[in-house]
Amino acid sequence: MADFSIEHLVPGVDNIRYDVLISSDFINNTRKLVYRLMSHHAGIEKKGIESFSGEWPVEVDNYKQIYKELMLDAINKAKVSKQISIVYLLQTAVLKILLEEIRAQYETLIVQLKKNVRQKDLSDYNNSYREESYYFNVNLRKIHLDRAIIERKVGQDICGFWAEIEQNEIQPMLEAIFGCGTQLFENLLTNPILHTQQYDNAFIMLNEYDLCLGRRANDPDKYEALIFIVSQIINAIGLHDPNFSCEIIEQRLNPNPLQDQENTHMNRRAYNEKIEGFIQNQDNMDLLFNWLRTKADYRNLKNQKASRNELMRLKKQMKNQKKLLHYAYRIFKRKGLIELISAAHIMQPEHLKYCPPLNPHQIIQYLVSSKTRKNIKKRLKQMNQDYGQAFSIRVLNKKIKLLRKAAAFQHKSILIRFLKAFSRYHRDICNFRIIRNCMEMVNIATEDRIINLSRVNNTLYQFLLPHERPPEKAAIINHVVLKADVRGSTDITYQMNERGLNPASYFSLNFFDPISEILSEYDATKNFIEGDAVILSIFEYENVPSGWFCVSKACCISLNILMIIKRYNEKSQKFQLPILELGIGISYSDKVPAFLFDHANRIMISSAINQADRLSRCSKAGIRLFINQDSLFNLYVFQAFDDDNVIDTADDLFLRYNVNGIELNAEGFKKLSNEIDLKLLPGNLTDINDLKSNFYTGKFPTKSGYYQRLLIRESRIPIIDAATFKIKSLSSRKYYEVCSNPKLYNWADQF
Repeated sequence: MADFSIEHLVPGVDNIRYDVLISSDFINNTRKLVYRLMSHHAGIEKKGIESFSGEWPVEVDNYKQIYKELMLDAINKAKVSKQISIVYLLQTAVLKILLEEIRAQYETLIVQLKKNVRQKDLSDYNNSYREESYYFNVNLRKIHLDRAIIERKVGQDICGFWAEIEQNEIQPMLEAIFGCGTQLFENLLTNPILHTQQYDNAFIMLNEYDLCLGRRANDPDKYEALIFIVSQIINAIGLHDPNFSCEIIEQRLNPNPLQDQENTHMNRRAYNEKIEGFIQNQDNMDLLFNWLRTKADYRNLKNQKASRNELMRLKKQMKNQKKLLHYAYRIFKRKGLIELISAAHIMQPEHLKYCPPLNPHQIIQYLVSSKTRKNIKKRLKQMNQDYGQAFSIRVLNKKIKLLRKAAAFQHKSILIRFLKAFSRYHRDICNFRIIRNCMEMVNIATEDRIINLSRVNNTLYQFLLPHERPPEKAAIINHVVLKADVRGSTDITYQMNERGLNPASYFSLNFFDPISEILSEYDATKNFIEGDAVILSIFEYENVPSGWFCVSKACCISLNILMIIKRYNEKSQKFQLPILELGIGISYSDKVPAFLFDHANRIMISSAINQADRLSRCSKAGIRLFINQDSLFNLYVFQAFDDDNVIDTADDLFLRYNVNGIELNAEGFKKLSNEIDLKLLPGNLTDINDLKSNFYTGKFPTKSGYYQRLLIRESRIPIIDAATFKIKSLSSRKYYEVCSNPKLYNWADQF
């Protein structure tokens, strides 16, 4: 059952578990049905479950329909993403919800009963109240003792509702879409161990599996010891070998050391997994050992005058099964297990007369061990006094005689039953462990904070009914980040404070507010505001190709920001106020950003933010070099290290001059080329270092209906001497400037 896995899905916000949002209708209906079934199985509802109300069948049918819709939703999601694990995730989640609700509703029931007992105790103490109070106390004690049984019955009832839908509608659809899938969930719905907190509970083990295994450390019939023995037997006989012989067994039990060394670890592991899977199928126990069933098949086919070959095949199979059973019988007898297994079978159903207060293991010990009989007899005498009823040992003594008289044939028949039951028990334990591990990896999201955070980061798996689903929001597929950074903001603040002016209102009216007014035109969102910088983001959404112009929008809004700042600077100069100079960096990322929440504020996390910050910077050395230079360009990038040093680090080691310039990253230029028709201009211009650049131009259609012209300068990054700033050579790397100088646009118009 190893193919039932959810580990390839996307982890949730804690990076450990998978966030799952389940329909509130499903959870509420599960809670309601669990409480009503709990009341019924606890004996609080004195009449049958059918008499809860005439609406009970309708409620159950409605619940089944809700379950069906959730499963179909999961199948549709799995089909789109080609991941059947999404179905397994929902199956795991509903089981986790059910088990949590069963425990919660049991506690609710106990609290309610205790409240009733207190109310009766405080009431008038007449005979009727005395009897009623006694009844409530007895009922409360019984419910405490029977907790495991009650919870198991409730769980099996609910899983029975699911199993009907799974068998008739869900499993056929899964097989049609994904082919043959795992049967683990189907087996889990009938798995008694799923609903009990102790899967070695003797009463449940006897009722459900006809088993009574040891629990003490030195018990030979402990589960761990038995699975080791059964695995050894299956390994020794080579799973199902039609050419079995006693010699082959001895060879397998005592392998040749040289041959053993040749077996690789991987082959051994694969073979052990094969044995494990073989043991978990109880039909294989019939195939190996049940010669009695084969004998019955042989007689039936003989009466039907079947072919001679078929009869000979069954005869040979019967002979091999007898050999295999005899071999297994000898192993179990040598380990002292045959008497224990037979005693567990023979003591039934009379053991119920003694259990409780005795437990089934004590009955088995009484039957097989003369040393324990004296103590158990004393216990029974004491119980006669404590419980006011006779616990006769006659019945047990008769069972001892039956056990002693049992022939090897009877012991072998019981061994066949035991191996089949143990196979199913082992399968159920293994399946329970798988689903328990899966449930630990599932987070049922209930807090709005977690739901919103997981949903916005595309890590929330939602299984909702149609009326519960929020309006579909197109998923973000990529994004661009723009940072506009004010040059010399510290000096501006100092100068204004010295003159008794307000720098905060100055930055607000001349920088932040004007930018806010143009955001909607370019579908931009304000992410951060620093004292001297603003960071904007523009997203592209799935299935919305009309909006797939994020880099074009970022370039255009950057040009508009520079134009706005220029107008405000003219006004500031008129009134002898400081002027603003900016450096703008644009970074495109083809990845989906992550988000976190600070209360209601959504905060974006993206590597593009860091890169935009670097692109918007201006080094002091760059300012000193270009401060008095008259250039058509506002951006220069230099490399002060050799190419090898740049390759060895992920840090940005470039020096920049960026005053009223706009730098676009290389990925952004490539994306821009796909967004609009960029044409390479035939002419070229040189910068102040006499280095040539390539120029590309294109037009972007804005939301307002007009076209905005873009001019992009592509230039190779020169490698310079860090001490003298003299150019040594040209790097293979390039940088891209979104040109803002009107003279450049006039020059481009001539082409």
